[in-house]
Amino acid sequence: MKMLKVYVAGKYSDDNVLSMLGNIRKGLRASWLIMEMGMTPYCPWADYSIVLQTPDDGYLTVEQLKACSMEWLRVCDAVYVLDNWETSPGTKEEIAVAASLGIPVFYDITGLMKFKIKKIVAEVK
Repeated sequence: MKMLKVYVAGKYSDDNVLSMLGNIRKGLRASWLIMEMGMTPYCPWADYSIVLQTPDDGYLTVEQLKACSMEWLRVCDAVYVLDNWETSPGTKEEIAVAASLGIPVFYDITGLMKFKIKKIVAEVK
């Protein structure tokens, strides 16, 4: 069976740097958990490492990073949404795009795991 590709969505930006770093940590940890569960996560919070590696004379825009994330979302099998997403315009857009493409959206890890099991059973039949 191919590994399911899961787009991890949730709040990134925040009112202060410590809260934003907390959001990054939460997203990275959720992505790790999904990988531990035998799925392939796409983690938008990893963008920070790309930004940190940008040459001094280079420049990336928020729009470029969002466009990159959206391309990955379009090829995923599922979207997993972290809690506290309701105030995130980006997450709302990701959920809307997933819905328009018929990509299932999960708000709890149990639902995502059941989806994975259902896919495995369907392949075995």
